[in-house]
Amino acid sequence: MDPKGNAFNGKFWIQLKQAAVIVNGGVLLFAGMNLYKGSEKFYDDIVMPLFQLFSPETSHNISIKLAKYKIVPKQQKPDPPSLQSKVWGRKFPNPLGLAAGYDKQGEAVDGLLKMGFGFVEVGSITPEPQPGNPQPRLFRLKEDRAVINRFGFNSDGHEVVYERLNQRKKQEKTEGMPATYVGEKRNMLNVNFWTETEDEREKSIKSLSWLKVVNRRKEMKDKVENGILGVNLGKNKTSPNAVGDYVKGVYKFGGLADYLVVNVSSPNTPGLRSMQKREELSNLLFQVLEARNKLTVNPKPPLLIKIAPDLDEDEKKDIAAVVLQPKTRVDGLIVSNTTVSRPDSLQSKHKTETGGLSGAPLTSKSLETIRDMYALTKGKESLSDCPCPGRPKSCVNDQTIASMKKDIDEDPHISVQELRDTNGLSYGTVHTIIIEHLRMKKVCAQWIPHLLTVDQKRERVRCATELLNIFERHGPKRLSNMVTGDETWFPFFIIPPKRLNCIWVDGQGDRPIVSRPGFQSRKRMFTVFFNYSGPLVVDILLQDTTMTAIYYVQKVLSQVKSAINEQRPKVRTSRTLLLHDNAGPHKARATTQSLRELGIQVLPHPAYGPDLAPCDFWLFPNLKDRLTGWKFDGIQDLAKAMNSELRTIPEEDYQGVFRKWQIRPKHCIKSHGEYFEGLRKFHVRIITSLENTEQLSKHIDPPSYSMKCRRNISMFTGEVPIVGVGGVSNGREAYDKIKAGASLIQMYTALVYHGPPVIGKIKREMDELLRQDGFSHISEAVGVEAMKER
Repeated sequence: MDPKGNAFNGKFWIQLKQAAVIVNGGVLLFAGMNLYKGSEKFYDDIVMPLFQLFSPETSHNISIKLAKYKIVPKQQKPDPPSLQSKVWGRKFPNPLGLAAGYDKQGEAVDGLLKMGFGFVEVGSITPEPQPGNPQPRLFRLKEDRAVINRFGFNSDGHEVVYERLNQRKKQEKTEGMPATYVGEKRNMLNVNFWTETEDEREKSIKSLSWLKVVNRRKEMKDKVENGILGVNLGKNKTSPNAVGDYVKGVYKFGGLADYLVVNVSSPNTPGLRSMQKREELSNLLFQVLEARNKLTVNPKPPLLIKIAPDLDEDEKKDIAAVVLQPKTRVDGLIVSNTTVSRPDSLQSKHKTETGGLSGAPLTSKSLETIRDMYALTKGKESLSDCPCPGRPKSCVNDQTIASMKKDIDEDPHISVQELRDTNGLSYGTVHTIIIEHLRMKKVCAQWIPHLLTVDQKRERVRCATELLNIFERHGPKRLSNMVTGDETWFPFFIIPPKRLNCIWVDGQGDRPIVSRPGFQSRKRMFTVFFNYSGPLVVDILLQDTTMTAIYYVQKVLSQVKSAINEQRPKVRTSRTLLLHDNAGPHKARATTQSLRELGIQVLPHPAYGPDLAPCDFWLFPNLKDRLTGWKFDGIQDLAKAMNSELRTIPEEDYQGVFRKWQIRPKHCIKSHGEYFEGLRKFHVRIITSLENTEQLSKHIDPPSYSMKCRRNISMFTGEVPIVGVGGVSNGREAYDKIKAGASLIQMYTALVYHGPPVIGKIKREMDELLRQDGFSHISEAVGVEAMKER
């Protein structure tokens, strides 16, 4: 109390107010950091309980608005290379996606991708706007970790959603030239290529001969947010022409979507599930596939159908038979939608509500459906249960098997057609005997870079041993200090392989015309250096210029030095480990002295060692494959394309190459210096048994071998990729679906109960389970349960 008798003076209230501001600010800062980082405990204890104070649909709408404005936690670390997937020719950063039904109107695609999903599916979208079923239509079954919904295809309609997604596409960053440094010491790309005088040529070399890729962090952000988008198509409730509704959707969204889904399994639209019957489904798929094939976009989007988990055995077989027919063959199945069944184990008071049930109770049912559809569309049953008409199943017997084995032993080059004609069998029966009974495959002789001498093999083993010791001594932490680079020639036109020059035509169709460049075809030498983070320097050797030691030191290594110093300003080039081959400019005295002055250690590399150099075994083949079929009018176009392709390769791909590089010296040592790339053992033998896995393991990794064998088998069994969905809330449940036959996974209900942190948790657990089972990549685990049974 002050002398005047006041209990609290003004100063105290000011201090109390300041303290309150500080405390509130600290609370907000703490909450903001946990929200941004996606703290699993913070979401479970605070955020999700707050969301559940609102009605289910209100909470859902709030979450969509937050994702729309990207007020969501951002994925903190890149996905591990083991989870990267390639399906339908498209690269998925990870196999975990968001199922349709969450972002029905395509409002929050970028925000959802930002959270860490490998792909997002929007919809279902109907041609005309419709409100769906009356509210309430979404119910939480908290005791059962489940949700029941009966939305009924509430949709803004094709036009509104199309404009929304098209606007998103327009906002994507176009891949142009990166930021440049203008001046004599730093620049990006030659401009004045064709010069008449030596002075002008030297000026061009000094000022405009470098191309450098910068700002990797921003590029990664753009790539993540412009990820894989699927569009789920539905029909209007009162539409007189259901098939026409789906055809309209294909035409409308075919140019925007990375894949399209025909949803014929929602339980909340009257009569929709009847379209899963054989005749109706065949008619539907024939028309939507015809519409898809008429699209002018390239590549055309894959077309999938989404089926129910409540199918009986005959219905599953009917669907499999339809999707394997040539005229109605889809690109994939989504297994499965919500279920109308109600297990006896349900405890919630909402368990009797009408609608589709999703979440934990659906886990086992969807897993069983995935196993069944995988077996019917890819596994053993797809051949043995569907013999060719007019040919009895008894054609596969001991006599025909022995006859074919004798023919193959006498002539390893014999063709399938010759085996068919000789034994009087169908193509399908011949393939069945070769794969399932003789367990053989046909391979071509493999080209190798050089026929190695004994001394060259010894030198390769010596360098591999020394390189392996360096890797083991420095450990994984020093991968970021490693730099590699090399030169290669890029022609202005790379001839596509023969299979890409073939097209199907009608009886009157003409053959396509492809120009064959002569021996004097224009080409230009590129020098590329990259490290653990991505590209460092790309140099274009100008016309009439020779790669010499002086050029290499003054023009190439100087730029490498500047790029490293910029990335690591504290340590600069010290402790850098460099790998380049034994070319003359690389081994010259001037080069060696320059590297020594920079404190750069040169890693050992043998002559004739392309399988030990990342540029040769990964980067250059990858780039040339990407540029195959493109014809460039000049060096500027070729350089821009090179830069664009280098920038589209994810940073995690570069990191994965450096990690795999550490394993290659072991292969070289095990093969006693021989080339070990691919199936090295099969240089001479054309047909071999798949049972010699023990001998094969001495030359290549067992996981990569098993993956190659699985691909070969699936060539003849009609593989249809499966997207598994239903009851995924942890890594084990997702991984079980992968092993059952799913190539990709989707989730929905787990997001309702656990929030965004569950995405990262599932991916981490899947990666750990892969390592425990000895797999190096997710694709190796697809369908392993079916392969074991088989």
